[in-house]
Amino acid sequence: MNFQKQVLLGYLLALTFAGVGVFLLVHAGRNYYYGTSSKDWPQAEGQVVKSSVRTDDDSDGTTYVAEIEYEYMIDGVRHMSDVVYFGYVGGLFEDTARETADRYPVGQKVFVFYDPSKHGNAVLEPGRSVNVFLGLGMGSVFLTIGLYMIRHLPDAVPAG
Repeated sequence: MNFQKQVLLGYLLALTFAGVGVFLLVHAGRNYYYGTSSKDWPQAEGQVVKSSVRTDDDSDGTTYVAEIEYEYMIDGVRHMSDVVYFGYVGGLFEDTARETADRYPVGQKVFVFYDPSKHGNAVLEPGRSVNVFLGLGMGSVFLTIGLYMIRHLPDAVPAG
């Protein structure tokens, strides 16, 4: 592989790192904003309509996701949501997903915190989760590595 191709691949790798970092920061930033805002949102009574644990198997292993869906009424309009808390992505431990599903069995009455400017945006557990901070941290690391690579790749190019 000639030197120009190596440099090009280096830039593509750097841009990939930076792009992943930006994606993670935007997604985690959104969850941070909604998690912070949700503490002050009004509440409505709702009811859980689905509660289960989904198992996802792939080449990276098995993950478990609590799938909770609930409905609630605002101003006579029925809304549905599946957000337990902002930043929830599932995880490696079935017990954790099962505990979440067990907290919200089908038919259970729940308090739903809803966005007063967008009633379809709702959550059962307001506030920020540790996952939000993990996303912000990982996004920062990926972006920093990508920018560092972009900045220092020209140093690898021989003069002349």
